[in-house]
Amino acid sequence: MIKIICLGKIKENYFNLAIEEYKKRLSKYTKLEIIELNDEKDDDIKSCLQKEKDNILNHIKEKDNLVILDILGTEYTSVEFSKFLEKELTTNSNITFLIGSSNGLSDEI
Repeated sequence: MIKIICLGKIKENYFNLAIEEYKKRLSKYTKLEIIELNDEKDDDIKSCLQKEKDNILNHIKEKDNLVILDILGTEYTSVEFSKFLEKELTTNSNITFLIGSSNGLSDEI
């Protein structure tokens, strides 16, 4: 199973249409679940990150292989990414991608 946890709601209809299309395409191979969590609004960024962390951890299981998507992370071509997914899904039954808010993610994650 592939799970994508994102902080903030997907507002644009074209993204929602694309998500539904990819869910349909992937359904032959694995289940895709999108979890949209509220991003916290507060002037105190540390407080926001703490609340978001607690919410995120409620949706991650111990057996999930967590992949944090970050602008500074490793870049993959489409072919490299498909090989990565294939390898991960054969060795781990669950992959969870995490997309943080505009404030980033708590260091505790």
